[in-house]
Amino acid sequence: MEEYFARVAKAASERNGEPIYNGSLDHARIIAEALFKHAQKSVDVYCGELNARVFGPDRILDEAEQFLASPNHSVRILVENKDVLSKAHPFIARLNGRSNMEYRHLPSDVAKKIGFHAMVVDGDSYRFEADKRKYAAVAAWGDGKGAGNLQRIFNSLWDLGVPVFIS
Repeated sequence: MEEYFARVAKAASERNGEPIYNGSLDHARIIAEALFKHAQKSVDVYCGELNARVFGPDRILDEAEQFLASPNHSVRILVENKDVLSKAHPFIARLNGRSNMEYRHLPSDVAKKIGFHAMVVDGDSYRFEADKRKYAAVAAWGDGKGAGNLQRIFNSLWDLGVPVFIS
């Protein structure tokens, strides 16, 4: 796993568009952590359940918290299963209540038509799961074309989402 972590860290710091394959939840966690670490303005996540094995470990929470420390940064989380958006989830328990973080739920009639999941950062970096039923994905930093396309799709889905307020 150390070799994979080093490959991801190199790709993230170089931001040259080189794709990195993701084949497991552990890979997804490492990639999500690196996306938060290298984000400069925005992090957008479209997922089914905000998997706690990916978004719950301390290392990713530390990176997300550091990213959100700047009021000029933003995180938008769009989920298919709104029940996961509760203070019982470690990501939400630690980071909820910040003005630069928003949550939305994608209605099921729309979500069932969407076959993928994605995380888009700064309009030039991403993790893309072509089949949302699997953990296999590709990630890249510095791929403005690919990330730009995903950003436009995410924005369209975000507009269809229903705001969720966690108190």
